[in-house]
Amino acid sequence: MILLAFFITAASISGTVYDADTYEPVPFVNLFINNGASVTITDSTGKFYTKLKPGDYKIKVSHIGYTGKTIDVKLSPKQELKLSIPVNKKTFKLEEVRVLGERILEPSFRAIDLKELKKIPFAELDFFRTLQSFPGVYSVSDLVGWLYIRGGTPDENLYLMDGGEIACPQHYFGAVSAFNVNLLQDVRFSCGGFPASYGDKLSAVLDVITREGSFEKRVTKINADLLEAGIETEFPLSNNCSYIFSARKNYFKAVAPLVGIEDSTIILPAYQNFQNKLSFSLGKNNKLSLSNLLMEDAASVSGNVMGDIGGSVNWNNESNTYVLNYCTTIRDQPLRTVIYHTYLSRYANWTDYHTHNKNKLLKKSGINQNGEIKFLKDKSLEWGVSCSYLDYSLDDDWPIEFMGLERYNESINLFADTCAIQYGTYLTLNTPISSKMMLASGSRLDYNSLTDQTVMSPRLRLTYFYNPKTSLSLAWGYYQQFQALEVLTLAPELPPAKSNHYVIGIEREISKDINGKIEFYENRISNLGFISIDEGNMVVSSDASGYGFSRGIETFIKKSFTNNFFGWISCSFSKTKRTNLFDKTLADFDADQPISLNLIGVYTLGKYAISANCRHSSGRPFTPIAGWLWDDALDHWYLVKGPKNSERYPSYDRLDIKIEREFHISTTTGNIYFSILNVFQHRNVQFYNYIDSQRQPIYMLPRLAFLGVDFTIF
Repeated sequence: MILLAFFITAASISGTVYDADTYEPVPFVNLFINNGASVTITDSTGKFYTKLKPGDYKIKVSHIGYTGKTIDVKLSPKQELKLSIPVNKKTFKLEEVRVLGERILEPSFRAIDLKELKKIPFAELDFFRTLQSFPGVYSVSDLVGWLYIRGGTPDENLYLMDGGEIACPQHYFGAVSAFNVNLLQDVRFSCGGFPASYGDKLSAVLDVITREGSFEKRVTKINADLLEAGIETEFPLSNNCSYIFSARKNYFKAVAPLVGIEDSTIILPAYQNFQNKLSFSLGKNNKLSLSNLLMEDAASVSGNVMGDIGGSVNWNNESNTYVLNYCTTIRDQPLRTVIYHTYLSRYANWTDYHTHNKNKLLKKSGINQNGEIKFLKDKSLEWGVSCSYLDYSLDDDWPIEFMGLERYNESINLFADTCAIQYGTYLTLNTPISSKMMLASGSRLDYNSLTDQTVMSPRLRLTYFYNPKTSLSLAWGYYQQFQALEVLTLAPELPPAKSNHYVIGIEREISKDINGKIEFYENRISNLGFISIDEGNMVVSSDASGYGFSRGIETFIKKSFTNNFFGWISCSFSKTKRTNLFDKTLADFDADQPISLNLIGVYTLGKYAISANCRHSSGRPFTPIAGWLWDDALDHWYLVKGPKNSERYPSYDRLDIKIEREFHISTTTGNIYFSILNVFQHRNVQFYNYIDSQRQPIYMLPRLAFLGVDFTIF
C-alpha cells in the first residue's frame, strides 16, 4: 500500500544544469537531495530526472571546477517541476581556473586542466611528459615519451584526435609529442576500464580534442627557447567560420654539444610539425570542423654506435592525419559523425658489418557514427558503429639482437604487404539502480576481414555514492586487440590478444579544493602472439600462448588552484610480468617499475609563478651479460646474455623547476620563463654500453638550463 501511495502521489523534478558563462550543458553533475538522502546525476547532455514524495527539499548541486549551490524546492502531489540550473566556474583572485578533476563515473579516468598544464616544467613542450606523472603510467627514458600504462606496450594504446585515430602522435621513438598544447581544448585519458565506445586496444585511451580558432579577432602567439621555436595564429574567415594554424621546429641537435650531450650515444632527431583546424558554426545545434596534424622528423649519426661497433644510423619519419567532424542534435539526441584518414611512412637504416633496413607504410581511413538515445526520463543508450580500411606494408630485416634475443650477427625479416577491413559496433546502457547507484553496462563487437573473426568485449562500470563526498567505483571488462598485421600475414588464424581489466576505486573529497583517489587494479593478459626463430627461419605459433599480468595500487591526491597554489601527488605500487613477441619466457616487463612517486606543485605570486616536478621510481629491469664469445669469422667478440630482465638499473630520480614572469606591452602579453631540467644532475642510466669487455653506463639528460619566451599579439 505504501508503494502504491507513492506512485499515486509522487512528484517529479527534471531539468538541465548548464554553464552560466557559455550556456553549454554540464554533464555528470551530482545533485544531492537532503544531504545525500537521495542522489541523482546529470547525463552526458546535462539533463536529470528523479521522482520524490511531496514535501520540502534542499538540493545541493556539486561538480568539480564549479561553485556549489543549494536550491530549495517544495513539491506538491503529482507535481512535475522543471528546473534550469546555471552553475558558475570557480573563480580565484588571480585568474579564472577550470579544474576538471576526475570524472567520477569513469574508473581510472584522468582529467587534465590545460591552464594548469602549461605551468608545469617541460609540459609546454610535450604534455605526454605530464601524463607520465599520473599513477599507472611509466617512462623508460628522458628521451622517449612512449606511454607504458599498467603493463601495456605503447602500441596497445589508442590515440585519437577529434575522434579520428592517429597512426603516430609522437616524433622519433616517442622523443616528443606532435601536439601543440596551446591548440588543445580537452584531454581525456583513461588508463584502464574504459567504456565500450573504444575498441581494438588492450591498455589505454588518449582522446584529444582540439579547440576552435577565434570567431572574433586575429590572435598570434610566438614562442622560442633552447629546444624549439613555434608560431600559431587564429582568426575568423567569416561570421560562422574560423581558422587556427600552428607550426613548430626544433634545433636541439645544434645546441646539444654545448650542454654536453654527444650525438654518437644518444641519437637526436630534427623535427617539425604543423597543426590546422577549420571550424564552421552551422546554427545552434550543428558544428562542422576539419582538423589536420602533419609531422616530420629525421635523425642520423655516424661513428661508434651501439658500443664498439662502428657504423651509422639513419631515420626518416612522416605522418599526416585528417579528421572531419560533424556534430548535431536531433530532438535532444546528440549525433556525431567522424571521417578520418591517417598516414605513416617510416624508414630506418643501420649499418655495422652488414646493412639493415626497416621500411614501414601504413594508411588507414575510417568513419565512425556515435549517438545517444534517452528514454524513461533517467536512462540512456549510447551507441556507435564504425568501419575502417587499413593498407599496410612492412619490410624489416633488423638485427636479432635489437629484438632482445640471445643471438648475434644474424638478422630476420618481418614482412607484410596486406590490407584489412575492420567493422565495430557498441551499445552501452546507463541506468540508475537506486538513488545512490549508477550502472553502465555495455559490449562491443569487432570484426577483422584478414582473420575473418568476430570478437565480443562486454564491459561494466558501477558507481556508488556513499555520501556527497565519497564514492566507490567498480569496473570490469574484456579488451581485445587483433594481432600485428605482419604476424597475421604468417598466421591469420591467431586469435586477438586479450586483457581482462578489474578495477576498484574509492574517491573522497578531502576538502573543497583537495580531491583524493585510490585504485586497486589487475590486468590479466593472454593470447599474445609469438614468433620462434630457427636458423633464420620464422615460425609463428598458432596457439598464441603468450601471457602476462599487471597488478597494483595507485593513489592520486590533487589540490585545485586556490590560494595561489595547485599540485598533485601520485604514487604507484605495482608488478608486471609478460612474455614478448620473440620470447615465451615470463619475465619482468621492460617498463616494470614497482615503485613510482611523482610530486607536482605550482605557486603564483602576482606576475610570477614557480613550479616544480619531482619524480622517483624503481630502476627498470634489463638482461645482464653472462659472458663473451669470440667469432673467428668476424674477428670480433660478442656478448652472451644472461636470464631475461633478471637485473635492474639504479633507481630514477629527477627534479625540474620553472620560474615564469608575466608581462604586458601595449597589445602584447606573454611570459618569460627560466627552466632547469634535472636540477641535481642525477645520473640516471639509460643503458649499459660494453667496450673492450668493460661495462660503461650511458646516462640520460644531464642538467639543462635555458631561457624561453612566449608572447601573444592581439
